[in-house]
Amino acid sequence: MSKWTENRLVFWGGLGAFIAGLCCFTPLLVWGLAALGLAAFSAYLDGVLFPLLFLFVAMVLIGLDRARKRRGEAACDVSPGDAGA
Repeated sequence: MSKWTENRLVFWGGLGAFIAGLCCFTPLLVWGLAALGLAAFSAYLDGVLFPLLFLFVAMVLIGLDRARKRRGEAACDVSPGDAGA
């Protein structure tokens, strides 16, 4: 498997968490909605962005846990006879 295939959950989770965090903690999305004439929707942003942020952070943690388990399994694949050679 390539590195990209193994780490895509961490990549997409990290990217999503970054974007959701940027929109949660800065007025970036509010300004964008106001520029489009959709400022009335800014009252509902916290109800959507915070669950998305938690979802993406969970994706990163699950991806890191899977990578840790794969590394542990790969270390266990060495047979005892190979260690002394």
